[in-house]
Amino acid sequence: MMVSLAIIGVVMAGAYQLFIEGMQLFRVNQAAGDAQIAVTKASGVITTELANAAPELTRHYGPPYVPGGGGGGGGGGGTPPGLVFATPLDKDGKVRYDEVNGRLYWQRYVAYYFEPDPEVGGYNGKIYRAETDVPGEPGDPGGTGNRDITNIVGPFLIANSTAYFAGLPQRRTIANGISGLYVQPYDANPEFGITAVKEAYDIHIEAGDAKKAFRNSYFIRVRVRVAPGAR
Repeated sequence: MMVSLAIIGVVMAGAYQLFIEGMQLFRVNQAAGDAQIAVTKASGVITTELANAAPELTRHYGPPYVPGGGGGGGGGGGTPPGLVFATPLDKDGKVRYDEVNGRLYWQRYVAYYFEPDPEVGGYNGKIYRAETDVPGEPGDPGGTGNRDITNIVGPFLIANSTAYFAGLPQRRTIANGISGLYVQPYDANPEFGITAVKEAYDIHIEAGDAKKAFRNSYFIRVRVRVAPGAR
């Protein structure tokens, strides 16, 4: 009887351990699935809106991309990693043109930026979106947007980084469970004979633990390239 009980105890302990391992694996797979949805959705939202910007009215912040770097420290002085740009679209997605020369009215300033998990080594950071209106032109009956890139739209983007937008009272969460966001200009490799490159940005979004420091951890990275094309 004692031998039988010992054997049953060993079997039960093994079965319990398998159950625990299975539950952990289930949680990891579920978290990885949620993270994959989050990074895919975030990259789609950012690239769709950035495509309506212009290269000269787009600014990025943050260090060069390092795989698993955790989002970096921004552009200095506590500047969150991300990008800021002007868009010709209003809140309803409508574009306004000058009826005489066809020039665009730039109607909103938009920022996407990353805030890491306050926990050291945490992987539950967030990507936020914030915006503010471009001031209208004096005496303009339309009242929305501005065509003056040189004196109005451009200087605002130079003077106000992602830190300015992070301080606005209203912002929208784009993605949770993010461990890094990097935005950098596309750098063509001359080894492939590329001589003329359209101005573009590479956007890297990461979720999970790239260093695999924990057992049953996961790591997901999405990279997209987008060329602002509005003129």
